[in-house]
Amino acid sequence: MSTMSSPSPLSESQLIASFHSFLKGALSQAHAERLLSDDMLQSAEADLMVQGPALCLFFAALRSSTSPPSVTLPSSPPSPPLQLTLTTCPPHFLPLFQLWSSTVPHIRALPPGYQHDLARLICDLEPLTSPVRESLSRLAAELRAVAIEISQRRTFQERYRGDLQAVLDRAGGGRTSWEAPPGYVPALEEKPLPPPPPPVGVELGEKLQVPLSPGRPASPGAGPGAKLNPPPSPRRRTPSRSGKPGPLPSPDPIPSTKLQVPPSPHTPTRPASPLSSPTTPSPILALIRETLYAALADQFSHIPQLHQLLTSDPAQAYFSSVSLSILQVCLTRITHDGEVLGVLDRPIREEDVSREYRPFMAQLVRIALRAQILGEEDDARAIRYAAQDREIPIPRLERLRTQLLQGTGEGEGDGDGGRPQSPGGTVLALANRINVLALTWVGLGAFRDRQGEVFDVLRGVR
Repeated sequence: MSTMSSPSPLSESQLIASFHSFLKGALSQAHAERLLSDDMLQSAEADLMVQGPALCLFFAALRSSTSPPSVTLPSSPPSPPLQLTLTTCPPHFLPLFQLWSSTVPHIRALPPGYQHDLARLICDLEPLTSPVRESLSRLAAELRAVAIEISQRRTFQERYRGDLQAVLDRAGGGRTSWEAPPGYVPALEEKPLPPPPPPVGVELGEKLQVPLSPGRPASPGAGPGAKLNPPPSPRRRTPSRSGKPGPLPSPDPIPSTKLQVPPSPHTPTRPASPLSSPTTPSPILALIRETLYAALADQFSHIPQLHQLLTSDPAQAYFSSVSLSILQVCLTRITHDGEVLGVLDRPIREEDVSREYRPFMAQLVRIALRAQILGEEDDARAIRYAAQDREIPIPRLERLRTQLLQGTGEGEGDGDGGRPQSPGGTVLALANRINVLALTWVGLGAFRDRQGEVFDVLRGVR
């Protein structure tokens, strides 16, 4: 009597190779449906680094027909196809796979028009179907949350440029021949995309550049965008369970900025820059930069886990600390009038900065106003519950900090399968906006200018 053996766990390299195969198909489908334009694909903007993998996860959900969800992965002949399941998923990806799995039944249950609207929301486009389903914003936020985790990995950053170029190379032949998942109905009549805004800060089509590798000195004359080895990919821990989030309005698109992967904290330092330099052209920008880096020092001073991550996983420490710094600035250094208070308490308005940095400033203020309202709502709820002698739930701001530190995973919500019960997903959506702004931060020259030396200093902060 023969017994069937359990499938062997997949290696990370197998999963990564298959993901990028799917990713090129998903990007081609989105490009053919005018969800993504040629200029967007050429630009490698920070938000595109999230939209691409989120679209891949969306199409994978439509392809999944098993319960619990699974994905059939391509393999090289004559090997049989591989199956990605809860038992074969590599451990480091398991929390992300579990969160993705929780979205699959909800995505597959959507009528075709709403499925297409979900793809549009992933790409920061307005839905076409009326009335709009509130659950779509939550589903888009969850897919984008998983995509953000993927976009911070070294292996993704190394291969994504090739994925984008492959789509552009095929674009001249009309609609892609990639077969969309069963049940997905693309929009038959789509209005042409409006012309994209002028590129910000650098030439359109600039390629993705990777940072200095740990312990490797820069060659003479090498700028901050030198094409060298990237940092290790982050290893996210599964966060602790949190309370139920509340509704959040649809997020505004992140400003257009070319993604620059951050330098490793091990990068040898350069001499300290003056307030004005080629990459920091004005004292105003330098003041904003120092305000953000002062917040970065506060994070390392008050969060011991960041020091542990800086040793065990420098890339995760980088992204977590940058996102937490943005949140602190939003809560403590931005007024209700939209002014940023610099390290010397000098007020800075959006119109005070150069044009290419205004989208970053505008998004920073938008996030600040939403985070401050969230904190005020937390305080009001705590007072109300205390007056009623009820147990005070974990503040949403505290859950937001936890998610920014630990990443997205299976403990995100309190609902069935770990899903948040609120249609809007307040904490998750706001975390996404902060994380994407952090990806934008690392691509702006004024902030990239001193990152290596800043992290060397932060190693000694206690």
